Amino acid sequence: MELARRGLEGSDSLVTEKEKNFEDHAKLLSLIKSCGEQKNLHRGVIVHANLHKKGLLQKDVYASTALISMYARCGKLITAKEVFDQILIRNVVAWNALISGYVQHGLVDVAFTCFEQMQDEGVSPNAITFTCILKACGRIGLIQKGEKVHAEIIKRGLLGRDILIGNALVDMYIKCGRFSKAKGVFDMLLHRNTVSWTILIAGYAQHGLGNEAMSCYDRMRNEGFSPDAVTFGCLLKACSKIQSSVKVEEIHREIKKQGLLEKN
Repeated sequence: MELARRGLEGSDSLVTEKEKNFEDHAKLLSLIKSCGEQKNLHRGVIVHANLHKKGLLQKDVYASTALISMYARCGKLITAKEVFDQILIRNVVAWNALISGYVQHGLVDVAFTCFEQMQDEGVSPNAITFTCILKACGRIGLIQKGEKVHAEIIKRGLLGRDILIGNALVDMYIKCGRFSKAKGVFDMLLHRNTVSWTILIAGYAQHGLGNEAMSCYDRMRNEGFSPDAVTFGCLLKACSKIQSSVKVEEIHREIKKQGLLEKN
């Protein structure tokens, strides 16, 4: 009985130590994330130095990924790539952090190189990867590469299942001026949300297609979706294109009804 009691006590202390390590690890990741969000490079470098001193970087892909994101947010892409290169086993999350950083800073060609390299190394892109790459295509109008990514998404059967990818595709085609393709993708989406509708409405409004934007708004309401502040902002821009006081008053009433004038 005494041995059993001691064994149980040892087990309890072991669990406590594991829980403590898990808690410390969670705090560490939260700290790195906070440095990135606040663009506190000085503090992030100190955390990086401590991780390196403890020999955690090569073994802990999550800490390394958090560092990559932190450095990317702070505009230190060379350092982000150095951290990435030190990871022994790179997963899709690590690749996404690097690709996202390149896209964020307009290095589209480098982002595409990473996108191709990750697949060459046997890592499959996920919804976040495709969304980042589509954003890159839309930003500088790479319609051919965007269509290639679209084909890959269809091949993997992701378009109907993931609303994030669907919205990114619609946005990419709109930014490239391919409204018929954007509408075609939109109509194929099995699930839509307010963001989906807003992307389409915003695209029409930005390109002076006010009537099309209003038509989307009417259809959106008929299908039971409620516009948010961003949607209304786009719609008011569209109203200025068609100079419809009736539509302006209708949208104004809806904005007041939702209490957005006080909140936004």
